[in-house]
Amino acid sequence: MVTLHITPERAATLAKLDIELCQDGACHSLAVDATAPLTPGPVPLPTPPGAPRAEPLRAADGSIDVRIEIGVNDDPLDVTTSGTNTSGWSIGTSHARLNPTTTYPDGRGCGGPTNAVATLDRLGLRAG
Repeated sequence: MVTLHITPERAATLAKLDIELCQDGACHSLAVDATAPLTPGPVPLPTPPGAPRAEPLRAADGSIDVRIEIGVNDDPLDVTTSGTNTSGWSIGTSHARLNPTTTYPDGRGCGGPTNAVATLDRLGLRAG
């Protein structure tokens, strides 16, 4: 799973966000309507079969966490974002290389989830 945290300052003027995730030579793209989650709570987005599923969640502070259900491994993950603000202007393109980590809550023999986190603010995209 990949989580993209959008800070309250960026979320306040964000209308549409395009996200591209690339790992091991395979890329997946998706778009998020940042104006859709107007109230706290998950807003499921329609996804075609085999595509990553994104679920934006607006918090009380105005930030948005986009949880992207996609299989990732421990190899570097390149994330690129672009989009438009509420005035229709481009927010520019940002890129970050993430290092996903796998946790083993029940020990290495049992496997575990692999996660990566990025943050998008007014300055752009960054890991963590």
